[in-house]
Amino acid sequence: MSAEQSREEAPSQRERDLSTKLEEAELAIQANSRRELKLLAELLKAKTTLLDESQQREHRLSTQLEQNTAGLDASQKREKQALTQLEKLTSEFEAFKENADDPSSEILEKEAALVASRQQERQLSMELQSVKNELSSYKDSRKPIERELADAKKALEQSRNSATEQSNHLDEANKKVRELSKELEQSKQKISDMSKASEQADRNYQSLWSRYNRLQESNKNYHYYQQSTS
Repeated sequence: MSAEQSREEAPSQRERDLSTKLEEAELAIQANSRRELKLLAELLKAKTTLLDESQQREHRLSTQLEQNTAGLDASQKREKQALTQLEKLTSEFEAFKENADDPSSEILEKEAALVASRQQERQLSMELQSVKNELSSYKDSRKPIERELADAKKALEQSRNSATEQSNHLDEANKKVRELSKELEQSKQKISDMSKASEQADRNYQSLWSRYNRLQESNKNYHYYQQSTS
């Protein structure tokens, strides 16, 4: 009966070993999936933060560029007004020069007006030069802002593309987890089928062993009967 007991215990031990390996594989798959999903979530969060910062930076640079553009427009307007005033004073001066030989009583008044016109002309010239310098400064300061804005837009686009790529990786990871879960269920079903087949083999073995014992007992009885009748 020891051989029979060993045969009965062997399928049960195989089943326990397979179940243990299945549980270990399932735990390993779940742990790897959780780690992968956690890392992807952290990376996606970092990319989202970088995207938000890039958008804020772009907005700030756009506002600064609009302010500089408004200042540039104002400077150009002041330059145009100064040029118009200078042209007007130049015309008045030319007209005064044409009438410089006039012996009328208004000559003193015209001379005073000429002096005032020249002073105003010098003042307007200085103001015009100041406006030109300011305009040049605005143009120079606008170039690095435009370059920085272009870099910010480029970084923003790269962040968007990276966020999209990480989202795709996350979808692939979820798909992989679902596939592994499906394979795990299939493995469980195979082990269950193997267990059922093992149980059926045990029952067949026990049935054959019982028939063998009965046959042995029958042979013993037959030999005993022959010996008793001879």
